[in-house]
Amino acid sequence: MQSSTSSAARKDHHLGSNHALIEFTTDGIILTASESFLKATGYSLDEIVGKHHSIFHDPHPGTSRDHRKFWAALARGESRNGAFKLIGKDGRAVWLRANYIPVHDAAGRSLKVLKYLTPLTRDPRQPWHGTIGFKGDHAAAAANDRFITAMRAGLQGS
Repeated sequence: MQSSTSSAARKDHHLGSNHALIEFTTDGIILTASESFLKATGYSLDEIVGKHHSIFHDPHPGTSRDHRKFWAALARGESRNGAFKLIGKDGRAVWLRANYIPVHDAAGRSLKVLKYLTPLTRDPRQPWHGTIGFKGDHAAAAANDRFITAMRAGLQGS
């Protein structure tokens, strides 16, 4: 196990402070993780090695079926990428842009899965910019929190 940990440490060094790495078996069991990943989620390596990837997700009904399908695709050698929400050790949401990359042997069999990720500063499903909607008579109908915060700041600064 020592070589896996030092391997992750070397990869962490090469990835830089804004990127992280976690390695899994093809069925989602955690093999090792970089220091950057551990820092982002609040876990220690001892707390996660040998556990399933699902420890980082909300335990919603139906989630286990989705996880099985996700990991079956990875085991078949299909990559996955996108923005994902993990739950950190303290229960807070941690948003990450991630690439799940199956690693194959010379015969094309999946050996393990590498997950390269970059922490995001916000929920990517929420608009980044302030938005406001209007009715037909030009009266404001709705605005997101970012727009309201910006307007309040502008009013306070004037």
